[in-house]
Amino acid sequence: MTGFHIDPDAVTARLRHLLELADSVATHAEAAAELAQSHPLLGTSPPATRLSDRLVEAAGDAGLAGEAAAAESEVRDFRKALSDTLTDYERCEFDNRRRMRS
Repeated sequence: MTGFHIDPDAVTARLRHLLELADSVATHAEAAAELAQSHPLLGTSPPATRLSDRLVEAAGDAGLAGEAAAAESEVRDFRKALSDTLTDYERCEFDNRRRMRS
């Protein structure tokens, strides 16, 4: 056999896993965003309020929540690209088989 062969079932299984991963990352992104919405109750002293502010900042859009949202987007984009590639491959295989029969 020359060329290459892709097992569509194996790729479909990977697509399912990527979707599960994206959903899991989205859950973590939501949790981080919730953390960024409330200041931890660490007291009213200046060091405690600064620490509270820093924790909120670290969890916010520029920190953990932003990184998790970006990771989710990357996983979903990769999944879409893999899905599109599988569709193209299957279409090409179908066309090749049809040509071979004619």
